[in-house]
Amino acid sequence: MPSVIVKEPARVAFAKKELDTPKVEKADSVKDTPKVEKTNVKDTPKVEKANVKDTQKVEKTDSVEDNEVAVNTGDATGGVSGWSIGLGALVLGGLAAAAGGGGGGGSSSGDGGVTTSWSSVSGWGEIDVLAALSSLTGEEYVDTADADDVSWGINRSDANDVNALGYTGNGVVIAIIDSGIDTENSDIMGNVIYQYDYVNDDTDATDDNGHGTAVASIIAAANNGEGLTGAAYDAELMILKVLNADGAGYASDISEAIRYAVDHGADIISMSLGGEVGTSVDCLEALQYADDHGVLVVIASGNEYASEPAPPAIAAQEIDGILAVGAIDIDGLIADFSNDAGSSTPYGYVVAAGVDVEVYDLGGGTVLYDGTSFSAPLVAAEAAILLSTGLIADNTSTDEALVNLITSSANPVV
Repeated sequence: MPSVIVKEPARVAFAKKELDTPKVEKADSVKDTPKVEKTNVKDTPKVEKANVKDTQKVEKTDSVEDNEVAVNTGDATGGVSGWSIGLGALVLGGLAAAAGGGGGGGSSSGDGGVTTSWSSVSGWGEIDVLAALSSLTGEEYVDTADADDVSWGINRSDANDVNALGYTGNGVVIAIIDSGIDTENSDIMGNVIYQYDYVNDDTDATDDNGHGTAVASIIAAANNGEGLTGAAYDAELMILKVLNADGAGYASDISEAIRYAVDHGADIISMSLGGEVGTSVDCLEALQYADDHGVLVVIASGNEYASEPAPPAIAAQEIDGILAVGAIDIDGLIADFSNDAGSSTPYGYVVAAGVDVEVYDLGGGTVLYDGTSFSAPLVAAEAAILLSTGLIADNTSTDEALVNLITSSANPVV
């Protein structure tokens, strides 16, 4: 498939740092890449929605009324961008402290002899799927050769090694709350068990932005010898579209999607969106609802160069069943755009690949994106892989068990 390198906008809904790129080392053309020349983020059509300013480093967004979310979700052309460094940012209302103690525990020692240390920049550190599996099973595993046709982050996290052992997310349901999915891409549609479009209130969650498609490909692109392969390629996907073509949406839709996912069998929720738009009690309550029911929520930390995660990821400091996720590059260094862990008190925060991540675009080709939007789905895939072992109890504490396992097995980032 043709591939083009695109640097995704650097923030999710407030600002975007987008590096337009004629860095086309992978192919001469990209099939049906939407708006490849465009770098501006369109103002949302309704006055109530947030405005994303087209700038390299914008620390804020224009005001948005309560209970709405604006997202900057970027497409393959660098258009709208979310919490990928661009893709899928959903602007959520400010999150007040929720009941709960903050995920990740407070210990510096993990299970199975894995020791880690907390950093206010990188949290518990870089995910290590093989170490997490070892901690879960008590077995020692060998790091094998890198897999072909997967993003570098899948190899770096050793998810490829765990896949080779037969753990691929089978039997696990991941709800992706984003801009939908490319329904013409058979490489990712085979895993979809349900879809709903909260933007248009119908059952066709066709992606008209590109962000949700990119996220889905990291998790569940088919292992069929063609195109990309996801990290949890046997997981089932529940596609809940809450972001429109401009990457904007409402907090009320996101809250409803979270509750729907919890009530209809999702084990994990992946959200690559975020932003400040006032206060969204509904969203915070929905996140707490997920925790109360043992459903893990994985949220991109944001791309604002900030010292702590943006909402809704900041809720991980207060709710045990949430993981906030920052981004690293191929050398294991924190991406400059990635929002840091911030707090000196440990909670559920890890980092994963988020620079030059290869994903599907809307035309079926592949592009390279930057952003925490692409780090979060890799962590969601890790959780699905671990759940697919059958070794984690299915109860109201399942999410917290996953947070502890993923954080305690992470490797400190130097």
